[in-house]
Amino acid sequence: MIWTFRSGAQWREVPEEFGNWSTVYDQSRKWRDTGVFQALMEAVIAEAARRDQVDLSLVSVDSTTARAHHDAAGMRVDAKMLSALEKALVEERGPRQGTKGSRSRRTWRCGRSRPPGRAPTPVRRRRARLKAAALGRSRGGLTSKVHVAADRRCRPLAFTLTPGQAADSPQCVPVLAKVRVRGRAGRPRTCPDAVAGDKAYSSRANRAHRRERGIKAVIPEKKDQAANQKRGDGAADGRSPTMRTCTRTATPSNA
Repeated sequence: MIWTFRSGAQWREVPEEFGNWSTVYDQSRKWRDTGVFQALMEAVIAEAARRDQVDLSLVSVDSTTARAHHDAAGMRVDAKMLSALEKALVEERGPRQGTKGSRSRRTWRCGRSRPPGRAPTPVRRRRARLKAAALGRSRGGLTSKVHVAADRRCRPLAFTLTPGQAADSPQCVPVLAKVRVRGRAGRPRTCPDAVAGDKAYSSRANRAHRRERGIKAVIPEKKDQAANQKRGDGAADGRSPTMRTCTRTATPSNA
């Protein structure tokens, strides 16, 4: 398993000295479904924390894309899970809003009509399978995106898996919420001192979350966001809303 994860090769290319590839794959799938890999990662982080080797003074958040084979879109899903995923997709997308002058109902080849926003059954099932496998369409084809939070020593602390076309900014709060470092005693630590990232993580929701938890941000701000802050409050000094809130009680200058 370690050889396959490090090389990125297919399971059929496992060397013969490691045994039958199907046996290795079946055991890996069983451990994945039972959460063995997640438990191993948590145990390694806890052991490093007991040795004072986990540095939460600065946590970096970023993502990487993993390309999947086109056959991965046809994963097997039981009937109950498939119907639940189809229902969730319909509720998430909602009814499709038709343009002015367009028909509100579409007609199938057999003459029957279906309500707007409801895709045919094969399309809905394909979307449900893609969602179950965390696969999405992007420039690289079928891809998945891994969002990782790592400490100052570049050691992973938590991660989330999303389809490849998912944006980075909405996953900042979920991946930080999974950070739990157990020390020698007391409750596990879940709040780092500072969070670093690129401009993709400088959204209003992420800034509000860090402000509520008292986390310092080491994230560059986009030009349009800085311009909106100036134009929104009408301040000419260019300070952010947080800085202006902290200085409202101060004596105003004569300038």
